[in-house]
Amino acid sequence: MSLMDGKRWDRIIGCGWSGMAYLFRRVLGGILFFLYVALWIYGYVSPLCFVYWMVTGWYVPAMFMFLLGIVPYFVDVKPSQLWRNLLYNGRFYFRSYAVEFDEKLGNRDKPFLLCVAPHGIFCSALGILATEQEFSHVRFLMAPLVYYAPFFNFLMLRTVGNFGSVSPAELRRRMESRENLAIVPGGIEESTIHSKAVNRIFLRSRKGFVKYALRYGYDLVPVWVDGESQTYFNAQGGWAWRLALNRHKLPAVAAFGAWFCPIMPNPSVDLKAHVGTPIVLPRIENPTEADIDMYHTKYASALVELYLRNNDPSLLEIW
Repeated sequence: MSLMDGKRWDRIIGCGWSGMAYLFRRVLGGILFFLYVALWIYGYVSPLCFVYWMVTGWYVPAMFMFLLGIVPYFVDVKPSQLWRNLLYNGRFYFRSYAVEFDEKLGNRDKPFLLCVAPHGIFCSALGILATEQEFSHVRFLMAPLVYYAPFFNFLMLRTVGNFGSVSPAELRRRMESRENLAIVPGGIEESTIHSKAVNRIFLRSRKGFVKYALRYGYDLVPVWVDGESQTYFNAQGGWAWRLALNRHKLPAVAAFGAWFCPIMPNPSVDLKAHVGTPIVLPRIENPTEADIDMYHTKYASALVELYLRNNDPSLLEIW
């Protein structure tokens, strides 16, 4: 039975494996996840390194980095099913992985917007969901700075094929073409407030995605990921200045993951994505604040309901 055709269909990965096959897949998953995280970090760090080297007179490494950065944009990269199948193995890095659907999403008359929470530090579950064959018709949108990072875009995103930028212009273009989309509404702010002790989502003031969904007639599909909050430790406090950095699109996390490689997520985590029932929205070309607030509340309630199925209500914070 296809993942899109069943009600409350579970896929558990990492359970029941043993011996060398299990070890090989865990190691392969770790290598792939290291590549995913390292290239993500490079996307943020490389512009800063370039500016620093130019200011301090280190022109050779600066020019080398610049040339390496622009080469991918002159190479025509086609999506590769082989590379997609390889990246699929990244999920085996974790102890287990599961997807649960409340309702099939296959043959719908209206496009939908998957809204995934929480963000975590590096959107571990989002990267995994994007390589699911059953989600190949969904385009996963990321922050422009991450999406356009040369090597991350070249090796991870264009080769998989179903990624894009979440910039307003790109979002409008995708919605006008009626593509099924996926976003993480909490964005960079949700990564900043990430905590292993509680589950935090940045949602109270994050309403733009609801406005776009109403304007273009998209249904909202809430997705809650159990285990994402356990992938990293993140230093707490200093929220005012850290969120101020986020307003300038700068990351403000101080994260520590696996003991053997702190930039890697904790592998002893059970990730489970709960895909909820679509919230049907009307198409309103110019939605009012009241319209936006009403459907924002419906989405928030549906997301909380998914969370409460398997989690302690006292450990959820909505910022």
